Amino acid sequence: MRTGNDGIARLRGLPKEGRIEFRRDGEMHQVDFEPSPKQRGLEHGIMLTLGDPLLSIVLDEAGPDLVRATLRIDVERPTRRLFGTVPAEFRARGTYDEAAVQLFWAKLVAGESPQRRDAPIVPAADGSWSFDVTPDTTYLLWGERERFRCSSVARIEVRGEDVGPVALEPRRGVEVVVRVHRCPADGWIDLSVDDPGAVTKLGSVFESHGGTFERRLVLEGATTIGVGWRRTRGAEGGDEQRRVVDPATTPQVEFDLAGEGARDVVVEVDHGALPSPALLAFVGVDGDGVHGDGTARAEKRATMTLIDGRSTEPMALAPGRWLWFVLGDARGVIAGVADVPPPTVGVPITLRARLDERAAVEIGRGFTVESIAGVEIPAELRKVLQWVALGKPVSDAAILVPTGARIALREE
Repeated sequence: MRTGNDGIARLRGLPKEGRIEFRRDGEMHQVDFEPSPKQRGLEHGIMLTLGDPLLSIVLDEAGPDLVRATLRIDVERPTRRLFGTVPAEFRARGTYDEAAVQLFWAKLVAGESPQRRDAPIVPAADGSWSFDVTPDTTYLLWGERERFRCSSVARIEVRGEDVGPVALEPRRGVEVVVRVHRCPADGWIDLSVDDPGAVTKLGSVFESHGGTFERRLVLEGATTIGVGWRRTRGAEGGDEQRRVVDPATTPQVEFDLAGEGARDVVVEVDHGALPSPALLAFVGVDGDGVHGDGTARAEKRATMTLIDGRSTEPMALAPGRWLWFVLGDARGVIAGVADVPPPTVGVPITLRARLDERAAVEIGRGFTVESIAGVEIPAELRKVLQWVALGKPVSDAAILVPTGARIALREE
């Protein structure tokens, strides 16, 4: 864009939400790197990036209709450099032949969460690295291997001179072995680590080849680790298992994806048909309601998409007792408890929803499910397993409630 004779540039028709960035020019920078984690058939990655914006404005509904800002554009591009050398252990390939450590950075901007830049800084063979930065800016810098933080996070104030050498120390903590058994023969394994010291919360995705998958992670305290599987990379849903791991007492944590037992799921209901598409969720149950506490545990969960009542792709769901429910059915709560048997080739998991029709005037403003088939619903799930009237109840309308469920009516 160009300014007028008055030195003012005017930009109209901005959206109500999003971000607009102003740069000195459209020059692109090429970054060459090794993908980490590895990707089949992709030994080398190339990423094109733009330079830092001179100004970045977040747009939202609450913002003003007219935004004014003043930019200073110097004749020459004002840049400084950050530089340093990574430790020798960062230059070597990892235990599982992972790529050497790559560096990532984020700028600190008042009022915004730091945003990790996707393009890595790749140290040279001798460990040295450098990159251009903007004066009068604060940066965060850290190292990653396979998208997991493996170094300290350095906070760097850039003023009038180049800054360096910047030191990054190996992350302090205790190594924990994460072992995932019975991985499916194809698809993708999701591995997430809730790192409290990370600048950005990240997960990593690995190709699944069957057998056992293993990684060694450094943890600094009690940390939640999540493992899941999806047939298609980036697809929604899938099986997910989450555990809190204390490295002081748990040097090894094991997960089981039951990969040999991927099955389709079919949902049948007593009244009418399910919305299509619909989201089906599973939550694991401890006990059987008779010999155990019979409580749903949100940390063991899985989700999948249904089309006309059938899953869009198979999923490996471990045998056992599961609470299940369909989200987004305006007619009421579609839910039940199922004892999932061990897999049989070609036989889907069939869920049969036993439902009662209750008069809308009886239900009133809505209801919350507190238990189904002896399974207690924890507080965080009760927020999901509820039906709320959006308007005045219709006297002849029928609201679907799981047969035998204990419910609590909403107060007027």
